[in-house]
Amino acid sequence: MSTVTSADDPLTEAIRRLYLTEYAQQWDAFLGDIRTVAGTSLAFNLQVLRQFAAPDSPLARLARASVHETTLTQSIAAANGSLLQKTTDQFSQKADKALGIRAEERVERELVDGHFAALREMVTGSADTSAADAPATAQAGKTGLDGVTSLLNDYYTTLTVADNAIANNSMPPASDAAAKLKMAANTTPAPFREVLLGLSVQGSREVNLGIGQLLSRQMQAVVSDTCRMTVEGNYPFAPDSPRDVSVDDFTRVFAQGGVIDDFFTKNLAPFVDTSAKPWRYRTLPGATEPVQGPDLEPFRHARQIRDVFFGDQGKQLFWKTDIRVPELDPTVTTLAIDIDGQSMLYQHGPVAPFAVSWPGPRGGVHAEMTASPRIRPETSTVAADGPWALMRLLRKGQIVQTATPGRTRVEFDFDGRKAVLDITGAGSVANPLTSDVLTAFRCPNSMSMFSLPDSGPPPGLPSATPVSAAADGGRIPR
Repeated sequence: MSTVTSADDPLTEAIRRLYLTEYAQQWDAFLGDIRTVAGTSLAFNLQVLRQFAAPDSPLARLARASVHETTLTQSIAAANGSLLQKTTDQFSQKADKALGIRAEERVERELVDGHFAALREMVTGSADTSAADAPATAQAGKTGLDGVTSLLNDYYTTLTVADNAIANNSMPPASDAAAKLKMAANTTPAPFREVLLGLSVQGSREVNLGIGQLLSRQMQAVVSDTCRMTVEGNYPFAPDSPRDVSVDDFTRVFAQGGVIDDFFTKNLAPFVDTSAKPWRYRTLPGATEPVQGPDLEPFRHARQIRDVFFGDQGKQLFWKTDIRVPELDPTVTTLAIDIDGQSMLYQHGPVAPFAVSWPGPRGGVHAEMTASPRIRPETSTVAADGPWALMRLLRKGQIVQTATPGRTRVEFDFDGRKAVLDITGAGSVANPLTSDVLTAFRCPNSMSMFSLPDSGPPPGLPSATPVSAAADGGRIPR
């Protein structure tokens, strides 16, 4: 009579394969669900990171326990014994193979041990099952787990330095620690991948939030109040206001090197992609996500104002335009235009451009236009005074947008007599007469941000105690 072993029993082998397959799936699901806890304060999250950076961290203990539970077989050579014992084991192995009773081990290696070989190699330095219960045999610094611990230590140091810098209103030094940790995470098996990704993104987000808050405070102190005193309620930002913003104040805020431009160049420019529309914060080299600082739209808008009113040099107010008279009532013999000392006397004839700039030779104080013969002095002359006299003069007419880019038509009525001016601006810059480049401008203000108060861990978690991951024991029964 022949003896039927489990290896020869198809039903037994099928049941065993089904069990081992589900066993591996359960461990996959468990390890894939591991995440790092996140608190509501930077202090708590740094405490969590400190626990992860320890040599005997919760993550390391979890990984070692997982390797133990997912290594179901051992190499014959793994037994610690004499040469005689090893020889005896080798003989026993050959005998077992001859009897056909090692098929179970082959199935375990195929469905479980091999499936978790990457985790085993990460923890022990070897994918061989003989190393599963002897991680200490790996040389220090040679395992993937040692490398992760080193990266976490560097990352913890970086975040601590950044936290101290921000607390002292200083910009933290640039670092690629988060990017290195994220890169390493993408090459590791569960549970390392999601835990390390969570730590890298969470820490980077907290530092970026701190940088954003610091930039917002600096902007509030340097830019916001000065800008508001210059802009709010003053012409030309408020088109119906009788109160003009002075040229000096306008220049101090909007010129190249002025209050807004200087703050942006020195503080925000390194973090901003100005080639994007709209402007956006960019991810710096070595970071995992962009800084979220003050709203960038006021700074982009201020750049438009600078381009319109400060020309190529950008430091002195200089608005240049060409004026033509394409249409004039036949009863008007001459149309006299005086723009701050720049004069033109138009009599019906060829339409030639009249180049004017503001401020003019007189420093920007007066602009007027007179239709002759004069019927009544108060209606035959249109005039304006002040630092924005040219713009006020043109706005006294009816402004009409034309189909030609950069050209604006302004119609005036002199005692029922019509005079039409064509105003041509420079290139692609916004036209202050027809666009909202001035009226829609709003001064930079503090951003709306989510803050991380030092309120401790999430509900249900202890404060200032080591964070534990999975339990070391609790082996899933086979």
